[in-house]
Amino acid sequence: MFSLNKRRLRDATYSKFLTLLWSIVLIVGSAIFIGYYASIGYMPSFDASSITALLVTASITSILIFFSLALLFVFPGLIWNLYSEESRLNSYWANGADTEILFNLLIWFSIPTFICYTLLFHSLLPYEFIILLILVYITLLVYKTYNKSIKIGDFLIHFFVVIFGAALTFFPFEIVLKLFIAWYKNLEDGYWLASVPDWILLMLITLPVILLNTFAVIFSRKKMLGFTLVAIFSLFLLFKMFSGWMIVPNKVMSLYQFGNFEVSQIVLKEQGCQTIDVLGIKPSLNGRVCSVRCIKIESRLGKQAYLSINKDNMKDNSNTKCKLASKDDKKFDRLKFTIPSNQIESWVVNADKASKESEEDKKQSISDKENTN
Repeated sequence: MFSLNKRRLRDATYSKFLTLLWSIVLIVGSAIFIGYYASIGYMPSFDASSITALLVTASITSILIFFSLALLFVFPGLIWNLYSEESRLNSYWANGADTEILFNLLIWFSIPTFICYTLLFHSLLPYEFIILLILVYITLLVYKTYNKSIKIGDFLIHFFVVIFGAALTFFPFEIVLKLFIAWYKNLEDGYWLASVPDWILLMLITLPVILLNTFAVIFSRKKMLGFTLVAIFSLFLLFKMFSGWMIVPNKVMSLYQFGNFEVSQIVLKEQGCQTIDVLGIKPSLNGRVCSVRCIKIESRLGKQAYLSINKDNMKDNSNTKCKLASKDDKKFDRLKFTIPSNQIESWVVNADKASKESEEDKKQSISDKENTN
């Protein structure tokens, strides 16, 4: 009797857990779609038979993207932590009180990572500043290791790990940089930032990433949970600071081409051609179909496709050099409209890039022939 009740309790627990998990998946998927469509001011009419599959796809993808971004932020610190556990130099930075460990990590991890990162990827910092930083680092290193023997092999391994960690810092730096640029372009009174030297902006973006990984190493000396909590908190804080909540929804939509992607050319059927002609867009006709360049597909889900085009590309569209959507475009500079989804025959992504590569290949072929002759 006791065994039967225990089994029923276990089955009920599993059932409630799966119900809760399924509810979370649907809620996250719904939040992704609602957030994206609220940002573009449009809501399509979804097909009831496919809405569940769309929600599950969006939910799983968004969760993977979010945790991937979070992991990227602390990945340099994670690699360092794995190295630190096996290194014979571990005693130089892993012992003592938290304040002493922080100071030691600044010497052995933070400062050299910052120096290597700036030397690997950027030439914006003044050489005098880099030289001064290197001298300070060498002085601190000599001070901390005075009268202690360090084998050359151990130090070379340490140096390699520092360079590898600096290379990994490139990924969180790019995320912060893109968020910062998007935030800066949306500022109405942000012109004062234009007078700030590039190397100062570089430091303001890079240093927090490195310090974040330094604290992540301290918090996760015993448990991996420290890295996870620091990563998630940091990503939430970053989204809050730079209003970057739409990064994940936008990425999900463009990844599966549900929307939020630009096409160099789109081919429409006859009814679609008539619609855009009435709206003042002059397409390139080819029989019963036509093509329009420089279109952004905001959404293609549902019975209606939601499109937009920069007004500079509307007239004489076939001979216009594309001015694709950017964060500088204001809403009133773009015409947004809907057409039936079944009127879209096809579209081409990065046609201009492909044509440029083709032209370069032809020029290279001609040059090779001339050199042969």
